[in-house]
Parts: sequence; structure tokens; C-alpha cells
Amino acid sequence: MALCMPLLMAYSLIGEFFHELCGITAFVLFLIHHWWNRKFYANLFQGKYTLYRSVQTAIDLLLAVILLLQPLSGILMSKYILKSLSAGKFTALVREIHLCLAYWGYVLLSVHAGMHMSGLLTKWKTKAPWALGITGVAGIVGIYSFIKHSFPMYLFLQSSFVFLDFSASRVLFLLEYLSIMILFMILGALLTITLRKTKA
Repeated sequence: MALCMPLLMAYSLIGEFFHELCGITAFVLFLIHHWWNRKFYANLFQGKYTLYRSVQTAIDLLLAVILLLQPLSGILMSKYILKSLSAGKFTALVREIHLCLAYWGYVLLSVHAGMHMSGLLTKWKTKAPWALGITGVAGIVGIYSFIKHSFPMYLFLQSSFVFLDFSASRVLFLLEYLSIMILFMILGALLTITLRKTKA
């Protein structure tokens, strides 16, 4: 899923047919991921909720809703694989919803992954500081890429369309989006480390 996300964000750069194919693949992986982790839902009403567990659960549930609605809204705009399910005159509204969900899903998926990798950062701090340094540099590049690609504008639906530079390198685009993912993974890991220190 993590590999599919930057490709999906490239949208027009990779072509609409491949975007739909990649989206369906990501959705199938999402369903498999939830089947493997179905005990998460069975344990929702068991045990005590610390501040860390409360925040993690809220993020996970919100992400699950987004990653369920996002492909469904994509299906309603399909021009190739599932074009018979088109939303028709509601396509413009569905496009706005799909766009907003795509960017929030990208951010929250990265935070979610980072929250489960906090131990790795702690391990790198003592055993592989060079890896921690590379990750930090990637995170700094992620801040630049976050601003360059106008993430705040799309997160808060200030535009109904994504403006892409078609003359730019596709490889550079994917690397910049990967750096944004790493940035929010770092933030997710730091959030976990901070919340685990509190006894609330």
C-alpha cells in the first residue's frame, strides 16, 4: 500500500488507466491488511485506554474510513475499468471529495506507519545513527516538498483540481512525495514516543 500511494498521487503523470489499476490494487491490499489485523476491532472495547492508545485508535479508525471512502469515490469517477458505475452529474462533487480524501489519506497513512515504527528510530539512535541521519534529511526534504506541492491547499479543499508540472521529472515527483511520506512517518514515530511517556 505504501508503494502504491505515491503512484496514486501522481495521477495525471502516470495516466488515468494505471491510476485506476493502482487504486484497485491498493484497495485490495487495504482489505487484506484489515483481515490480517481483524483482532484490532475485536479488542476495541477491551482493556484500558491510555492517551497513546486513544490517539492511535482514533487515527486508525479515521484512516480506515478514509481508505474505504476514497476508492469508492474513485469508482464513481472511473473512465476505464469500472466506467459503468460513473456518478454522472455528481462527478464534480465526487471529485472534490476524492481529492480531499486522497491527501488526508496520504498524510494519515504515513503517520499510522510511523507510529508502528517508533522502535526502529530508537534502535537506529544507538546502533545506526547514519540511518537516522538519512531519515532526518529525507524529512527535511519532505517539509520543502510539502510546501512545494501545496499540500495545505488540497488538505483543506481550497482547490478542486491538482496542478501538476507535466514538464517535471516523474522520478523527482515520486521522490518528493516519498519524502513527504517519510516526514509524516517521523512525526508519527515522535508522537508515539511522546505519548508513551505520559501516564494519562
